[in-house]
Amino acid sequence: MEAWKDRRAAVAKVLATVLVVVTCVDVVTSAATHLHQQGRTLTPPFDINYDAFGMPQWQKLGDTMVSSDALGQDVVRLTMADQSRRGLIFNTVPVSRSFDLEMVKQCKWQIFLELQIPKTPKSDVPADGMGVFFSLNKPALGSQLGMREDFVGFAIMIDTYRNARYRSRMKQPYVYAMINDGTVKYNDETDGSDVEIAPGCNFDFDKKIRMLIKYTDGELAVLIAEEAHSPY
Repeated sequence: MEAWKDRRAAVAKVLATVLVVVTCVDVVTSAATHLHQQGRTLTPPFDINYDAFGMPQWQKLGDTMVSSDALGQDVVRLTMADQSRRGLIFNTVPVSRSFDLEMVKQCKWQIFLELQIPKTPKSDVPADGMGVFFSLNKPALGSQLGMREDFVGFAIMIDTYRNARYRSRMKQPYVYAMINDGTVKYNDETDGSDVEIAPGCNFDFDKKIRMLIKYTDGELAVLIAEEAHSPY
């Protein structure tokens, strides 16, 4: 119980100095990430010279690249469809450099993103997944779906490959939330069942989805729509 309280305190602190991070370890195409605040919007079209000169307020690591999809639209491709690939892109502008617990409890924010996790000619099941991380410490490549294992904060995880036998009835991709105080180790053999803070949900492969992550009055909600104009 004390460890759980410590993790919740760590998450409360993260909300005061939040970094938005998107990571993955297999082929994932992210079309747009949007936060209604200047300096934290990542929407196409992207500068064709991004790989050479970078993008203001955003930094990429690993195998992440700016590319085009089948329709010629600009996308951020976190990795190519190859094994042992990792990539991430993160926002470099902290929300706040100070910590006030009461301010954190009252804050409201939301993040909107569009993403697609397509199948490949070699496999009907892309592995292993991606996540949206809210971190106090600086992002770095690691084994936690592309993110460093000792990150402090919380994450929305999208697990695209089922490893655990006792989750045989759970469809993939599986979306859930986790909290980390820097000591929680992600185990892909359990598909996150030992770290998720509440039961998750799933969506279909290949379809482009919209995801809305909202924090209001101390409550976190993750909403998913599988069609371009369908409600969450």
